Amino acid sequence: MFRKWGLAVWASLLLAGPASATVTYAFTSDSGDFVFTSPSFFEGGNIPGLGGVVISHSGNFDDVRFGDSDILLLNSTCEFDGNCFDATFLEDGIFQKTGTFFASDGDAKIVISGSPTGAPVPEPSTWALLAVGLAGLGLAVNRGMRATRASA
Repeated sequence: MFRKWGLAVWASLLLAGPASATVTYAFTSDSGDFVFTSPSFFEGGNIPGLGGVVISHSGNFDDVRFGDSDILLLNSTCEFDGNCFDATFLEDGIFQKTGTFFASDGDAKIVISGSPTGAPVPEPSTWALLAVGLAGLGLAVNRGMRATRASA
């Protein structure tokens, strides 16, 4: 009985994945706005290639590109990045943390909320302690079974 229960516990611990989580990026500006959700923080790139979902958008733009500290709103009339709306923030890596950030040039702002972390993953020492405890329980049950057999 113990072996079946122990196997089920180990299987559930090993097969359980982290809980899903979402980071929401809500951008507003005089040139347009969008709400984008992503399963994790990201360092840069175009929105369609990031694995997230554009929830809503308004304005005259077709694509959004995230840099280290800026957001470019791209549209079909942009021949190069200088013709597009560029919201530059004062802090590098703002897309890696939550908070409200204001662009240094204009009325643009982005609110980053949520958390990309799922269920906490135990440290190796916790796994080791769990293994020692289960091994101890297994030995105790085994000794109890031996004692019962010897007395019978």
